[in-house]
Amino acid sequence: MKKKATEESNSKYEITIELPKEAVQHIVKPYIKPYEEALRDLASRNRALIDDAESEKIKKLESEIDDLKKLLKLSVVVLDSEKELKAYKKFCKKHEKCQLSAKANGGKVPYIVLNGTGVGTCKKVICQVCGKEQDITDISVW
Repeated sequence: MKKKATEESNSKYEITIELPKEAVQHIVKPYIKPYEEALRDLASRNRALIDDAESEKIKKLESEIDDLKKLLKLSVVVLDSEKELKAYKKFCKKHEKCQLSAKANGGKVPYIVLNGTGVGTCKKVICQVCGKEQDITDISVW
């Protein structure tokens, strides 16, 4: 082991201690394994967080796809025009909070009531949560 002291221009001393490689390894060795384990643990947790985030994104996208499928089915089966579809979507948007609270209670979504008049079909959308109704009939397609 060597010790060296030098005086600098601003009156500070620098002490340099040179240790043999074996001594440094002996000092550092107990810390290497826990450090490597901590790195592996952090990498594992990071992967888990990424997987969870991706899983949440996938669930959200699947939910959006299901909603679009319902709208597509609804537009093909019940709604006769783009105007009626837009009115239905607008009503659903206004009642989005109702739908979110309903998803926790079984997933009630607005539904459409059809009334045949002999000339055409009147359509009324109703929110199952708050009970509000709106006529979305487009009589221009009769």
